[in-house]
Amino acid sequence: MFLCVDVNVFHEDQYVPVGQPVNIKCHASDTSKSVFWDHRHSVRQDVSNVYDGGLIGDYQQRCTIDISTYDLTIFHVDINDTGEYWCIENEGFGTKHVTQLFVLCATGALPMLLLDAD
Repeated sequence: MFLCVDVNVFHEDQYVPVGQPVNIKCHASDTSKSVFWDHRHSVRQDVSNVYDGGLIGDYQQRCTIDISTYDLTIFHVDINDTGEYWCIENEGFGTKHVTQLFVLCATGALPMLLLDAD
């Protein structure tokens, strides 16, 4: 048995000041099947599930999903929201739409991320 996966990837960047809301567009062409959202954290480099038919974990209090478009809104971004957001069509097996979110300091500058040099 073969599983066909659409490997098209669409990418965009968004820059948002800390504490402000952000709307991340999904750009899904086929919403007949559920769309999934994941977040790849820039600092920790791990991936969190955001939405798989319902918002997951702390995203339930901090976000909303527009069910007609699958756009994701974060009410008040913080530095931990920095990273890639993946909107994946066809229940996680279709086209991946990637938005890189940069959360800006109050001065409008990108924060310096201190990484472990080990």
